[in-house]
Amino acid sequence: MSSIILCLQEQMHKDAHHGVGPKCQKAMYYHRQAMMNNINVSPNILVFCKTDIERHCRKKGVQPLAYVHCLMGAAQPRMWRSQNDNESQYAGQLEPACQRKLEKLLLIADPASDIRVDLVLHQACANIIYNCCGGNMHAPAQHMMGCLMENIGAPEMTENCEKHLRELHYFVSRNIRMNGELVFACKDSGFRLCGLKDRYQDEDRWQVPDAGPVAISCLYRNAIVTAPFKDDLTTQCQCKVLELARRRVLAHDLPPHIDTVCIPDLANFCSDKPLLPGQEVNCLQNHYAKLQTDCKAALIEYSRAVHHHPKLSNAYYSCGRMLEKFCRGVLYNPFTLADAMQCLMPFKEATEMGRTCQAEIQHYQRANINELNLNIPFKEACNEDRVVFCKGPDGKELTDIGEVVLCLSSHDREGNVSDVKPRISASCRKQLKSFVWMNDSLT
Repeated sequence: MSSIILCLQEQMHKDAHHGVGPKCQKAMYYHRQAMMNNINVSPNILVFCKTDIERHCRKKGVQPLAYVHCLMGAAQPRMWRSQNDNESQYAGQLEPACQRKLEKLLLIADPASDIRVDLVLHQACANIIYNCCGGNMHAPAQHMMGCLMENIGAPEMTENCEKHLRELHYFVSRNIRMNGELVFACKDSGFRLCGLKDRYQDEDRWQVPDAGPVAISCLYRNAIVTAPFKDDLTTQCQCKVLELARRRVLAHDLPPHIDTVCIPDLANFCSDKPLLPGQEVNCLQNHYAKLQTDCKAALIEYSRAVHHHPKLSNAYYSCGRMLEKFCRGVLYNPFTLADAMQCLMPFKEATEMGRTCQAEIQHYQRANINELNLNIPFKEACNEDRVVFCKGPDGKELTDIGEVVLCLSSHDREGNVSDVKPRISASCRKQLKSFVWMNDSLT
């Protein structure tokens, strides 16, 4: 039954007006709505999630209509200590079997393509739908999920709407099969690069359980980060991946590639005190030297991505109003994250500067001063000069950013007074000056 519904939904995503008759579409709609709002329609949820429903929902007074959202909320990763070994974990609190059945339910119900089937979310966000998304309560809702995400932070956004929106977005942003628009935008080029299967195939024959996050991470990497095969991704696919990445930032969600490899490091180094939403990456950057190799590589990729795409960074959204206030007429598209932060640094202590933005500026300065691999503009501008001029006693290239700055500054001074030694490049010299200024403004 589930494979039939998924196959019909794929046809509807391809062509909403032909192929699937109106009576069949109406029957599918009511079945999907029942799945989202009445767990009695889903025997697998009743069986495999019985303990989780009792623990996370019934004992807390959650109404049956909201049980699916209650389970989605319990699946959200958070820092907690296990009862057995008292060790910190960064994970959701659903049993694995329950989470798999919940993911299957959401895949079939497909609330992201039409949030009207999700009565809890639709009712909680009625005001935003009417006032911010240009529609009424009965308007077609194919793009309503995206509109709601873009309005996180709007004055009209309510706490209840945002809560339920984040619960659904967590799943949609991690399983490409729950994102119909992304599937069909990337079906040819993305499927070839990342080894994806047809969306309607049964989960057991599709991919391993963790393939959803891995697939999203693969698309993210090829469209935004390293992009070794960027020419093989269609423009439509790249735009949809950028859109998904931006919405993950709005939801204070981990970037896809960090989400797949950095969870153990989050538990090890970021569990000593509660983190504000969206601050997990900052915490990892603060502990960069101690991280596992794969997590370090993911952070470098992330730093490169947000340098060239500032809107993918939490700093950009924390400082949006400050950029408008202090940098209007100064920043012009396309600009980098470094351009934005350097524009704001002189105003860091201004009375009008917001506290969250001030904290982001200070974190950006510390990360760029302390770690060579996280200082993307410096690394891109000075890497060739570093390789040529800066070697340690053992003949290996220097990797400590402080030693590299001292080395390059010394060669630059010598080049200014001598015609024998070559001078460092103009772009690197500019970054050296920026480094010194950033360091002085931090202390």
